[in-house]
Amino acid sequence: TRVAIGVGATWPDQKILRGTRDTSADVIHAEGVVRQAVIVVGRVLDTDYELSKLYGGSFTTMFRQGTDKK
Repeated sequence: TRVAIGVGATWPDQKILRGTRDTSADVIHAEGVVRQAVIVVGRVLDTDYELSKLYGGSFTTMFRQGTDKK
């Protein structure tokens, strides 16, 4: 399973580290990460993952009509 570790995410010196579920602890230790990290695990990191349409203008919800509906 793929893993991405965002170190200091949104800061000017942010780093995105990558590994797998099995190697993530080694990656974090090797980089000396001790705080301000966000860890994302799973299919969301696959290249064929389809992004959510929840906030897209074409998506219809019970509160608004999407642009793709007639």
